[in-house]
Order: sequence, then structure tokens, then C-alpha cells
Amino acid sequence: MHKTRVFFDIEKETNWLNNLSKEGYRLTNKSWFTYYFENCDKEKYIYQIERRKPFSSKENEDYINFVSSLNINTVSTQWGWFYFEKENDGKEFTIFSDIPSKIAHYRNLIITVLIIAFFSFSIFNNCLNSPVGSQGPYVFNLSVPLVGNSIIIFASITTAIKYILKIHMLKKENSVVE
Repeated sequence: MHKTRVFFDIEKETNWLNNLSKEGYRLTNKSWFTYYFENCDKEKYIYQIERRKPFSSKENEDYINFVSSLNINTVSTQWGWFYFEKENDGKEFTIFSDIPSKIAHYRNLIITVLIIAFFSFSIFNNCLNSPVGSQGPYVFNLSVPLVGNSIIIFASITTAIKYILKIHMLKKENSVVE
């Protein structure tokens, strides 16, 4: 089975994968926006997603080997998104064990969604500045990119704000712990 979805929020994506696992579906691969699943026992696996450097590197290979040594399977890697799977042993599955690493993770996610917003804004701006009718029917060449990129920009910025607020809460939590 496969499902096509677009996520801007890594936590919503993780929850979606974990909910599908509760229904008896195991993630086997991911390609672009398509997720591939196979049947499994309900709640057998739990998932986490991490954003790392986008290209293969010695550091990423070492990290995958380290994660593997913890009995965590790397289901898929794509453009720096790492999809991890672990057999559900009833314990919480978290990749980040301390507050500074969580903060670094959210900062990385903020940069990613703001880059997406920047490129979408560039396309949006280009559409606004192109002469009407110069590239064919208006409805297809201008309206669709304007609406589509407006949605992407809005989703990216709201997600970045959510992550900024999470960082703020984590910093408060960290100062209370200290």
C-alpha cells in the first residue's frame, strides 16, 4: 500500500506514521511525498524522523551505524530526512535525549522551512511580476502558482513560528532544570 502526503510539520508526520502503525501498517520506504507500507501487527513499530545534513557523508553513515547499534532501523533517508523505526517495547522512542539537542533540532527545522518559504516567495514574486498572458492562459500560468505558493509560504511560516515557540519553551524548561 502507498499513501501520498505533504507535511510541513515533522511532529504531525511522525504522529501520522505512528497512528498508521497502530492500525497495523509498517513504513517500508519513502520517496518524495509517497510513503510505502506493508501490513504488520498493530502497534508493532514506532517511528521518529530527524532532519540532518542533506547529502551522504561520513558523519551521516557513522550516525546510522550508531543508531543501528541501538536496534533502531533506518527505513529511509531522503534529502536529509531520516526515517527511523524501532520495535515497540512500550518505552518512549525519542532521538533527542537532552534539551540542547532538541533546540538544535528545532533550529535546523526552522532553517529548512524558511528556505522552503524563501523559494516559494521567489516563485510567487516572479508570477506577480510576469506580464499577463505572456506565457499562455492566465489561469494556469499565474493563478495556480500564486495560490499554491501562498499556501506553501503560509504553512512554512506558521511551522517556523511553532518551532520558535517550542525552542522558547525548551529554554525556559532548561533554565528551570539548572
